[in-house]
Amino acid sequence: MFGWFRKSKVDGRSDRALKNDKIRAALGDYGDSGAGPREVVHFAYPAPDGSGAGRDDLMLALAYLNMEFIEDEVLRPGAILRETREVASDDFDRHTEELAGVFLGQGWHYDGWECTVQTKRETGQ
Repeated sequence: MFGWFRKSKVDGRSDRALKNDKIRAALGDYGDSGAGPREVVHFAYPAPDGSGAGRDDLMLALAYLNMEFIEDEVLRPGAILRETREVASDDFDRHTEELAGVFLGQGWHYDGWECTVQTKRETGQ
C-alpha cells in the first residue's frame, strides 16, 4: 500500500510523477505542452473491502483543495474531482502526490487524472 509513494530509480522522480510524464507525453503527441490551464479530472476508488471513509468524509478531507466533486452514478462508488489548472509543472506533480496521500489516508486509491487537449488554436498561440 505504501508503495504508492516510493521514489522511482529514474532521476529520483516519484512513481506518480512518472505516470504524469506519460500522460504529458501523450498530450505532447497532439502538440499540447500542458502549460495552459484546462479542465483536469481526477479519479479515485474506495478500498475493495469497504474499509475506506465514506464519500462525505472524503469530500470533507479534500475540501481545502476547492475541487468540484462530480456525481456520476456509473462510476459509483468512485469519486471524480474536477479543477482547472495546468498539468506541466513540478507543482502539478506535487499536487497529485498530495491528492494520492489524502486518498490513501481516507482508505481510497487515487487512480490518476485526465484532461482536455489544448491545440494552439484553442490557446491563441
